[in-house]
Amino acid sequence: LHQISYHSYPHVCREFRKYLGITPTQYINHLRLEYVANLLVFSDDDIMSIAMDAGFNNLSHFCHMFKRMFGMPPSQYRAQKRRVNM
Repeated sequence: LHQISYHSYPHVCREFRKYLGITPTQYINHLRLEYVANLLVFSDDDIMSIAMDAGFNNLSHFCHMFKRMFGMPPSQYRAQKRRVNM
């Protein structure tokens, strides 16, 4: 990110925190988790494949982050959201 902005990494981090209240890593992880949540509802792919497709190489870490953001594990999220969308 800092490479395309022509600013130092610390500068980019400060600006992210200043305007968004989060770090660039937190922002990217948020986008990745939103992507996963969408795939969980609208795809039949298994959770591990979806997590790997989104760039999460550690399933345990992924599940922990997902639960922190959505308040439930990915499998429960999928089941609950699919019932609502039917």
